[in-house]
Amino acid sequence: MMNADQFAQLLAGVQQALGGQHRDSTKLMAYNNDKEEMTWVNWRQHFLTVRDTCEWNNLRSRRQLKIAMKGEAATMVSDLNVVDFNDLNAMLDAFEARFVPAAEGNLVHAEFRAARQQPGERRYSNFIPVYEPYSSAPTRTTKSPITAI
Repeated sequence: MMNADQFAQLLAGVQQALGGQHRDSTKLMAYNNDKEEMTWVNWRQHFLTVRDTCEWNNLRSRRQLKIAMKGEAATMVSDLNVVDFNDLNAMLDAFEARFVPAAEGNLVHAEFRAARQQPGERRYSNFIPVYEPYSSAPTRTTKSPITAI
């Protein structure tokens, strides 16, 4: 039977052979609601990418989301508990309602609708999810972002 030290050595050898720690190689950045550092929309996309890469289940994703909040952001969502949400999207939407004021969301949406495709730009090269109309609890639209432009 293998003891804990032998197992740790074996695990370190396997990780080294694979080029590092597989599941932890993508680190989740903390979110602190500092718009100069990273906006909520950008951080949310980062979070979803890390979640997919690390293959987190629903409960672990919600826990990681809560843990990643730091400073002002942690204070703003301190009353929201992981167990109060059945799925990750509901929790993300609740966080977004705290971090993105409706006026700011409406401005971003208006800028998106006013944007024009640039010469040489591929049709879906910068695709982002579109929320219409913007509210504190957005829903995904089935419209193509190109039809909104």
